[in-house]
Order: sequence, then C-alpha cells, then structure tokens
Amino acid sequence: MTPRNFAGAAVVRFALNPYLYVLRTQDALLTAPTDNSHELQDGDTTDVQYDAQSTAANNDFIYVGAHLPFRGARVTQGSDPNNTASVLTVNYWNGGAWVDITATD
Repeated sequence: MTPRNFAGAAVVRFALNPYLYVLRTQDALLTAPTDNSHELQDGDTTDVQYDAQSTAANNDFIYVGAHLPFRGARVTQGSDPNNTASVLTVNYWNGGAWVDITATD
C-alpha cells in the first residue's frame, strides 16, 4: 500500500441531482425571501405560482442554487391568461459579480 498526498490536487464534486435551493424575493432581499425549495422538489404535482413576478429592475428575483455544482434547472411556464410577454434572464455568481449566460430550451 502506497500512501498518497493529494494536497493541491484539483478535486471536482458533481452531483447528478443535488438539492436545489429556490428563493424568491420581491425587494432585492431587503426582507427574508420566500423559500419554495422543498415544494418544488417533493415529487408531487402541486405547482408553485409566482404571480405578479416583476422584473429585476423592480427588484424581483428568483435565486436557484446548491452546495454542489449542478448542470441546470428546469423552469416551466404555465398558461398566461393576461397575455403578458415573459422573458427569462439567467445569470450566475462567479465569485465576484453576476455574469449573464444564455438560457436554453
């Protein structure tokens, strides 16, 4: 048996299905956000409605994150009875700033 010292070796942790934290704020986190993490991942058919979700310019954000890197999150938009156009903008935190990435279908 040969002992190995892996100090300094790059180690990557990746989970196929990590627990995601889903937080919604309508005031740029001035108050505690609404945590829908469990409801969105409990496997039942109950939908979470984000009615009256405005834009980032109006301080409305949905944060999705995990303790481990993850490949993506599925967002499904239901029917829109008021015929308002909706655009999804996706950014990630690179450790110093929010960086824009392309949302894909």
